[in-house]
Amino acid sequence: MNNDPITTADNEAAEADRRVEDLEEQVRNGDDTITADHIEQQRGLSRFAKLRAEAARRKAARNQAKQRRRDIDAVAADIDAQGDDTARLIELRNQAESAIEAFAAACEERNQWVRHTAARLRSLDVPARNEGEPDPSGATWHTGAVGAQVTTPNARFDEIKTGAHIADAVHQVARRHGGLPAGGKDLDALTYNHTAPAQRMETNR
Repeated sequence: MNNDPITTADNEAAEADRRVEDLEEQVRNGDDTITADHIEQQRGLSRFAKLRAEAARRKAARNQAKQRRRDIDAVAADIDAQGDDTARLIELRNQAESAIEAFAAACEERNQWVRHTAARLRSLDVPARNEGEPDPSGATWHTGAVGAQVTTPNARFDEIKTGAHIADAVHQVARRHGGLPAGGKDLDALTYNHTAPAQRMETNR
C-alpha cells in the first residue's frame, strides 16, 4: 500500500477523471439514466481531487523547504562551532620544514665529509676505485655524476642526493593523502603553483 500523499492524491484525481469519461461514454452509448447533473457532479469531484493533489504537492514542497532550511542551519552551526585550527596547521607546517632542514643539514654534513675524505685519499695518491694497484688498507675512493664515495673493506660512505630524498619523502606522504597536484613532475613548480607558504595560511583566518 502506497502511503505517499502526493501519489495517493494523484491516483484519486486520475480515478475521478476516468469516472467523468465513463459517464460521458455511457451517454454516447445511449444510457438515458445518466443526466447532466451526474456528469457535472463528477466533474466537480474531479476538479476537487486535482486541487487536493496540488495541495499535497505544495505541502510536500513546503516541508522539503523547511527540512532544507534545518539542514543548512545545522551545517552553519557546525561551521560556527568548529575551532580555528589555522595556528596549529601553521605550527605543524613549520615543524615539518624544520625537520626537513635538519635532515638536509645532516645530509650536507655527511656529503662534505665524504668529499673531503675522498680528496684526502686522492692527495695521498690512493688509487681511485678500479684504477691502479689497491692500497693495502683497502681504502679507495670514487667521484662521479652521482657524487663521491669512500670505502674500506669494512665500511662504505656515499654522498646523499639531499633534494632527491626530500622530494621522495614529499611524494610518499602526498601519495598517502591524495597525491601531488597535477601539472608536471617539477616539485618547485608544483609548490609554487599549488602550495602556499605557511604565512599565507593566515589569510584563512
